Amino acid sequence: MSKGISIHVGIDKLDGSWYPGFKPLKAAYKDASAMQELAYSMGFSACLMPKNIQKESLVQFISDVLKILEDGDFLLFTFAGHGAQIPKDDPIHETLCFYYMQMLDSEVYSLFDTLEKDIRILLIFDSCHSGDAGMLFESPVEDGVRSRDLAFETMVENVKKNAENYLMRIERFKEFENENIRVPVYLMAACRKEEVAKEDDDYGFYTRHFLKAWEMRNATDTIPDLHDAIKKSMLDEGITQIPQLKRYGGIHPRLENEPILKI
Repeated sequence: MSKGISIHVGIDKLDGSWYPGFKPLKAAYKDASAMQELAYSMGFSACLMPKNIQKESLVQFISDVLKILEDGDFLLFTFAGHGAQIPKDDPIHETLCFYYMQMLDSEVYSLFDTLEKDIRILLIFDSCHSGDAGMLFESPVEDGVRSRDLAFETMVENVKKNAENYLMRIERFKEFENENIRVPVYLMAACRKEEVAKEDDDYGFYTRHFLKAWEMRNATDTIPDLHDAIKKSMLDEGITQIPQLKRYGGIHPRLENEPILKI
């Protein structure tokens, strides 16, 4: 019988000594908690990570989980928090911001490339994926709404403090740039690379509309079906960030055609 394991990360506060001048979020951990509850309701062994989890700890945890998953099992990984970019020639690396260090996009996908098992993998990211480092800015809070982008100056300082480590990882995971992996991985993302993801005091905008679409879904709705519903819901509300659904490493028939989060 197939099993599902889910991992949920929500990081509101970063280490100010490593991210000088960062602005804390308010809803990232709430998002992670909501997604954990949803996954648990679908039969997943749902793991909510600590608020100040470090990148290395998460990488080890995911690696350990992958060892116990077998053919036909389901891995769900959700992330809510700051997103940023590290410009390094071409391409620019989108990142997830952990407590004191950023995790490269290519580093995320490298975790799955050596799998020799038929595991379904779904990633759900409610964070910023801006498309040009020059466009990165820290948006002011307006009517309780804030962006989940990391200010360009803060990103630069964080990279400077970890320069040797970042350069090593950029070189190490170079082969996984542009998500060049062999194992099918599906990503549901809050916005396009050139956009910022936003939140209010309760939820990230994407997470709120994910949960709304989830409550209104049909029993047979697939990942593409739910993605379309989220996109329409956000557009109808006048939200300018455009959710994305990406498939890396090919099409997985079960992820594509079965009801979403069916174990």
